[in-house]
Amino acid sequence: MARRKTKAKRPRKPALIAGMADSEVLGALETLAAALDIDVRYENGDFHGGLCSVDQKHQIIVKKSESDEHKIDVLIRELSVFDIENIYIIPALRDLLTRNRRSIPSQED
Repeated sequence: MARRKTKAKRPRKPALIAGMADSEVLGALETLAAALDIDVRYENGDFHGGLCSVDQKHQIIVKKSESDEHKIDVLIRELSVFDIENIYIIPALRDLLTRNRRSIPSQED
């Protein structure tokens, strides 16, 4: 009798924020961007994604075909440079942005 081969399951990456799916974290980051008056655009193309300005308006361009995890990484990286002190966001998301801000080398170095 032949044995059926099963694919080894990759261990699931722990949730970025406990109790929130990646799609919920992505939605929270998009809401924060809107509160900061920053457009988030998902586009096709050959680019890495990031912050840009068009006609003095900030935009974050994200590659549409990337995983939610990568989209979250791009949004966290770019949103962490903005002042979010006076905007209410869930504490766990604020912590993620603050931790990322600390990891960015200062321009004065």
